[in-house]
Amino acid sequence: MATLPVSVLPAAEPGEGALARLTSRPMLVPPAAPRRGLFATLELLVGLVLAQGRSRLQYRFATFAWFIIQGSAYVAEYAAVMVLYALNVMSYGLSGYFFQGTMVRLEEVIFRGDLDHYLTKPVNPLLHMVGRTFNAGYTTHVVLSVSVLLAALRALDFEWSPGKLLYLLLAIAGAALIQSASWLGTGATAFWLTRTGNVQAFLLHDMREVVTFPVSIYGRGVQAALTFVLTWAFVNYYPVVFLLHRPAKPAEQVAGFFAPLVGVLTFLVAYWLWRRGLDSYQGGGA
Repeated sequence: MATLPVSVLPAAEPGEGALARLTSRPMLVPPAAPRRGLFATLELLVGLVLAQGRSRLQYRFATFAWFIIQGSAYVAEYAAVMVLYALNVMSYGLSGYFFQGTMVRLEEVIFRGDLDHYLTKPVNPLLHMVGRTFNAGYTTHVVLSVSVLLAALRALDFEWSPGKLLYLLLAIAGAALIQSASWLGTGATAFWLTRTGNVQAFLLHDMREVVTFPVSIYGRGVQAALTFVLTWAFVNYYPVVFLLHRPAKPAEQVAGFFAPLVGVLTFLVAYWLWRRGLDSYQGGGA
């Protein structure tokens, strides 16, 4: 009877063991097709993220230091932007106290002839209108912005001094005057235009949102318009550059120093436009 072979495996090369012989066996089962679909993609993404995290944790101290350095930089930049936001909202709220109720309804007051009621009184008509339409609803803007401002300055380790406090108060007053000038100037156009709501919405909402971020991120044309035409950059950007000693051009530091004065001048221009409108007023429906 013929004897069966002891092994059907191919002979191993010298120095190869049983593992080498086993791995040399040809694959009889084809590999499974890769998974597809949303869940498979998410699983792969999570796996890659975890693998990247494990590789970073191999150098724990370097990873920890990286997070500290990057986190500190982001906190500082975020806090500076929050100061911009707080000054913008605070000055908007302060101006809204006095001018929102007056200027939003001015076109209707002129059209119906109700302005005659204010002109016949021995009081400055603007002061009379502002006093009667004072809007206390803007208190929430002021309270919120004060809280954000103090928290952001604390995050920046801001060192208070009498001079810095005085400048901050003057800068807030100047910013409020600029936003008041926007209310007053757009409202005064009602003496010549039929409707002023779109103009007010553009300046006091759309353009106001532009200066929520540093003016330096925009092109030169936008920077020039926000500085020399609309003066919105003096609401928060230039004061923050000066107050926090942010890296900036010498001209921007100078602009920050004179920001309160720019607020006064801007309001005087708007008041001059208001006076011109009063002089052209000819009665209700005219």
